Amino acid sequence: MITDFTLSRFFHPLRIGRYRHFLARAERFTEEQLRRDQDEQLRSLVRHAYGQVPYYRELFDGIGLRPDDIRTAADLRAIPPLTKDIVRSRGRDLLARDAPRRDATPVHTSGSTGTPMTFYADRDLLTAKFALFWRVWNWAGYRLGQRWALLAGPVFEDGALSRRIPLMNALYLSSFNLTAKTAGRMLEALQRFKPVFLRGYPSALYEFSRLVADPSALRRLGIRAISTNSENLLDIQRAHLEDAFGVRVFDVYSQWEQVCVIAECERHTYHHQMEYGILELLDEQGQSVTPGEPGEITATSLLNRAMPFLRYRTRDLARLAVKPCPCGRPHTAVEALDGRLEDVITTPDGRRVGRLDAAFKWDRGFNFAQVVQEAPDLLAVRLVKNADFRPELLGSLEHHLRDRVGPGMRFRFEFPDRIAPDPNGKIRFAINKLLSSPAPPH
Repeated sequence: MITDFTLSRFFHPLRIGRYRHFLARAERFTEEQLRRDQDEQLRSLVRHAYGQVPYYRELFDGIGLRPDDIRTAADLRAIPPLTKDIVRSRGRDLLARDAPRRDATPVHTSGSTGTPMTFYADRDLLTAKFALFWRVWNWAGYRLGQRWALLAGPVFEDGALSRRIPLMNALYLSSFNLTAKTAGRMLEALQRFKPVFLRGYPSALYEFSRLVADPSALRRLGIRAISTNSENLLDIQRAHLEDAFGVRVFDVYSQWEQVCVIAECERHTYHHQMEYGILELLDEQGQSVTPGEPGEITATSLLNRAMPFLRYRTRDLARLAVKPCPCGRPHTAVEALDGRLEDVITTPDGRRVGRLDAAFKWDRGFNFAQVVQEAPDLLAVRLVKNADFRPELLGSLEHHLRDRVGPGMRFRFEFPDRIAPDPNGKIRFAINKLLSSPAPPH
């Protein structure tokens, strides 16, 4: 989910200022203080959900649960998790009866796996989100008012590749139809605009930087930092972008449903933004995992009263850090974001393998790669070749892939001229067709 702060939805300056002030104080809290604040907000949220949201009234009554039974984040385990399928089928019942007076705004998810969804966000959530992203971009060095550019998925009605947004001091660039020619035009737009901060999809930024005819021009742009979100940032993408632009990349994890935000500090440690929501990492059986072990991000938004999501299973994977971050911030440290369940390859012997991008880091014969699991024992490996490609590279690549997925997997290499983005403008590195949902009928 790339965050587009349109003024019509996010312009509540007094509310933003108050929450910004709270976030500045909270950054100096101890972890215990943050958790006490979470628990206080949670108790209020649960009472509201039971009193105003038909779905939660029915759920609580059905399992004999009372709002006062939920006193702390640890008590959340008594509530059955909320899933995407439940939201799609019971969306009307999840909407609070008082949502209209909260200026609830519909938000439509991108549906990159073929299953789009609509939910509602109220003004308190939207203003808090603006203030929170302002804080994590500050960690990267951005200051409000500076020029910034966004390379992501907007489609402009007139077919333009870029558009200036004067009131936001921003330049939007469309990630659709990226070619060597259009990359050159986008570079010219950036040179004219002179942003100091660059945001975007990792795949779009990576492809753009590979297509620019004069790579040295990227360092001359004057970009001071890059912020990525909406996709899993691959190690090869981070390394390439930092080398190409000569700046550091700061990754941010969020989602359309807006239940939690996890962002990198200057030490490149991910931190869960605890003022925004409560984070759990669960295994396939719904049990909490230990630090260092992968689990599904399951989160409770503390701020959205229009459509509360309690224990929402995102289908995204992460690992809690074993050690605290040296930066000293009290927010929960996250060791790694491992992508989505739909992006995890399943091996013939029953293992789930993520972050296959590590198998590609030794090879320089292609500009872009994608792996698609088409059968339990078959991976299609799609490579966009460049001038350095040699057939013998395939043997090395297959060796590194087999080290990760085992001897039972077969490989089929394909060589498209370009890997097209999904309808939302993203390019997924790994696609598991055995897990991805089919597109709904029209």
